[in-house]
Amino acid sequence: MKIKLIIIMFAVFITNFSMTAQTEIIPLWKENIPGAMNNSSYTEKTEYNNNNTVSRISQVTKPTLTVYQPEKPNGSGILIFPGGGYSYLSIDKEGKKVAEWLNSQSITAFVVKYRLPSDAIMQNKSTGPL
Repeated sequence: MKIKLIIIMFAVFITNFSMTAQTEIIPLWKENIPGAMNNSSYTEKTEYNNNNTVSRISQVTKPTLTVYQPEKPNGSGILIFPGGGYSYLSIDKEGKKVAEWLNSQSITAFVVKYRLPSDAIMQNKSTGPL
């Protein structure tokens, strides 16, 4: 059932964003991580490249979906989940740059900034990334 819902949402995004080239950030979960303990010092951390662009992100608490729409989309789209060994997200190298390449091929790209498991705020770390 969840897979069907994701596929339907994905199709809706492709349809809704096929008008012009654009990048849009969509919040995926506005509430706190389910079952997470309160820890006010646990905030998202961003590291930057030498050229002052975001390189990687850690301690994600607010997941998002960033839509990279090419100027002339061909109707296809790909979900991208940047790696980082569950300690950070390589958001530039494995997210944005992949999305930009896909756009050059007229493919719509969706980069997911997902939560990472953490002992600092999660009793059950399996629910964080979900």
